[in-house]
Amino acid sequence: MQNETEPPIDKSVDEKDESIDELAESDVLKRRRRQSEIISDTIEDNKTFIEKLSSVNKDFLSSNSVPTDSSWVNLKQVTVYKQTIPRRFLEAKQNQDIAFAARELVKTYGVEQDDGSTVYRADTFLIKKNKSTYSIHRRQATNLDNPIMEFEASQYHINITQRPQDKFLPIERQEFLMVADTLKQGKELPDLDEDPRKIANSLSSLSPDGTHKILESFKSLEVFKILTSTLSTFNSHDLVLGNYRITYTSNDENSSDIKLFKTEHNGTTRVAVHLELSRTDEKMNHQVHSMAITSLEIDKLRLLATKLQIPTINSAANAHATRDMTLPLHPALAEVWNLLESSLRWTSGANQGNEGFRERFQKDPNAQLTLGEQSQLYFKFLIQTKEEIIINGKTDIVLPPLSQITEDLKFLREQSINNFYSPRINLNVQTQKPTQKESRNPEPQFNNLEV
Repeated sequence: MQNETEPPIDKSVDEKDESIDELAESDVLKRRRRQSEIISDTIEDNKTFIEKLSSVNKDFLSSNSVPTDSSWVNLKQVTVYKQTIPRRFLEAKQNQDIAFAARELVKTYGVEQDDGSTVYRADTFLIKKNKSTYSIHRRQATNLDNPIMEFEASQYHINITQRPQDKFLPIERQEFLMVADTLKQGKELPDLDEDPRKIANSLSSLSPDGTHKILESFKSLEVFKILTSTLSTFNSHDLVLGNYRITYTSNDENSSDIKLFKTEHNGTTRVAVHLELSRTDEKMNHQVHSMAITSLEIDKLRLLATKLQIPTINSAANAHATRDMTLPLHPALAEVWNLLESSLRWTSGANQGNEGFRERFQKDPNAQLTLGEQSQLYFKFLIQTKEEIIINGKTDIVLPPLSQITEDLKFLREQSINNFYSPRINLNVQTQKPTQKESRNPEPQFNNLEV
C-alpha cells in the first residue's frame, strides 16, 4: 500500500501572528518605560527643583567669549535640561530650525570675503559659510575655530556636525527659531534699506551689524540735531551736500517736516530720514516717521557734523535693546500657565527652568516678559502636552500656532520700538525753525559727502 505524503504545514501565518504579538508587546513595554520615566521624574522634580550648570557650561560661562554686561540674562538661566523623550525630539527639531535660519541669514545678508567664504555679521552673532560648512559664533569672538554650532547644508539637506549643547542661552535659541518660523510662513527677511525699526522688530539681536547703533542715534536726537543745525548753519530750508539733500517744510504754525534725501549712484533718490515735528504750549514732539539709513550713512552725517563743528553723540548701542523689551503675557500663554500652576500638574520635562518665571509672577501677577521668553514658555507648554499624552494618552491643553502668538507680540513690540526711539524734545533744546536769510553756499569739501 502506497503511503500518501502529507502536505507541508504552512507555519508562516502563525509566525506572522507571533511576530505581531511580539511587536505589540514591545511597544507596550516601551510605552510603560516612558510613562515610568516621566512620572518618576515629575514626582521628584515637583518636590524640589534645583538648576545646575554642567561642567561644560561652567567652563563656557567663565571664558572671555561670554558678555558680562547687564543686558544679558542671568547665568542661572542657562539650564541643562533633563533629556526626556519629548525634549530630545524637540531640541533635535529646533537645532535643524536654527541651522535653517542661519543658512538663510547668510544667503540674504552675507558678504563674500577675500578667502572665498561668506560672512554675515549681525549685532550679536557672526555666521560664516565656507563651501558647504556653516558655523555660528558670537559677534566678539576672536577665535573662529571654536563655533557655538556647526553644520553642513545644501539647498535641501542640513546635517548638524556640532550641536550647540548648552552654549546657547534659551533666549538666544528663540531668536533663531523666530526667524525660522517667519521663513516657514513664506515671508521674506527685511531688506537692508528698510526702516531699521522694522528690521530690529523682525530680527532683534540678529539684525545686521549697526542696526541698534542707528536706532540709538535717533533716540539720542543725534540725527535730529545734525540735520537742524546744518540747515541753520547755512540759513537754508533746502540744502544740497554731495549726494544728500536736507529740506525743512513748515506745514502750519505747529507742525513741520525735516527730510534727508539720498541720491544713489544709479540716479534714484530715496527718503533716508523723515522727521515730523509738532509743537504745543508744553512741549515739542519729535516723531520719526521713517528711516531708511545705514550705519555707514550715520557715520557720514557725523563727518558732516564734525566739519561744521556740530556736537555728535557717539553713545554705545545696546545690541539687545529690542530683544529685551518686555511685553504683556499673551492671553493664550497666560491661560495655560495659570492652569498648570493651579493644578500642580507640571511634568518633569516642562517644569525645568520655571523658577525664574514663577518668582516673577509671584512678585507681580501682571509681570511682562520679552518676546523670546514668551516663545520659550510656548515650547515648555508643548513639551507638557507631549508628556501628558505619553502618560495619560491625551491632553486638554490646546495651543494656537506659535506664529499667531509671535505676530501678536511683534505688533506690540513694534509700537514699543517706535515710541522708545521717538523721544520728546524739551523746549529748552534748540528746536527753532531754521531761518531763511540769504543762503550760504556750502564750502567745497562738503560736496564730497557721497556713499
